[in-house]
Amino acid sequence: MFYLSQFFKTILKSKILGLSFLIATIGFVSLSYNKNSIQKYVGKYKKVNHRPYFNALISKDLNLNSVARKIKSLPGVEKVNISKNIKASSILGSLSGELNSSIIDGLKSVNYSSLKVELSNNIKLRTQSLVQEYLSRLVGKEFLTVSDIKKVKSNKQKDSIASNIYKWADEYALIIIGFFWISCLILFLKKNQSYLYLIEKFQRRKNIKLKMMLAGITFLTFLTLSINILLNEYYSLLGISICLGIMILTVLVSSRHKEAI
Repeated sequence: MFYLSQFFKTILKSKILGLSFLIATIGFVSLSYNKNSIQKYVGKYKKVNHRPYFNALISKDLNLNSVARKIKSLPGVEKVNISKNIKASSILGSLSGELNSSIIDGLKSVNYSSLKVELSNNIKLRTQSLVQEYLSRLVGKEFLTVSDIKKVKSNKQKDSIASNIYKWADEYALIIIGFFWISCLILFLKKNQSYLYLIEKFQRRKNIKLKMMLAGITFLTFLTLSINILLNEYYSLLGISICLGIMILTVLVSSRHKEAI
């Protein structure tokens, strides 16, 4: 208990640096333990969408979920997004290049619902027209305003860079926080070197720095690991390996300046 209590006393004494080291340790263990979850979360955003689409403003009060399901069931339709109870003026700016100015002026004072219909890349022109005609029959032509079919321009170089960033986001995050942790560890030990030297001489104990850091890091890593296991209800081999690696690195770095103490 002496070494553990001394570890936290040193943390408090170091203030910002001590707090940074504490956060870096907890963050490093938590991030490594939840690496797969982070990759799954980031993976939702890594696909760049270049599908053709069209927007539809609907002034009629109807069951949009039912309309969306029927449109989604058509060949060549990939996705249908619904926006309900929106002011036309809030979206007309984005449609100004697609609709006639006289139509836009007539729409500004009305509240609408909106559908964004995304189509497959290989859809034929005839099929595109049939989708819009079917939507018109479902809603009623007098209650519907449909934009031209648009396609997002692809920049292969930018898309490739973005895709790689998303693909390796968890590894990049681990490298960054790992570098931050080792930097905090080294600075923390250097800052408290004289302080720990005095404690060692006063207590007449050997290797106080090494034992203190090992006790503190072991407590922090296993506490953080236990919390993550309880919250996630699964075991992460990488998380456990990182914990062991942190303890080994702590021993190596702490013993490096042994003679200086």
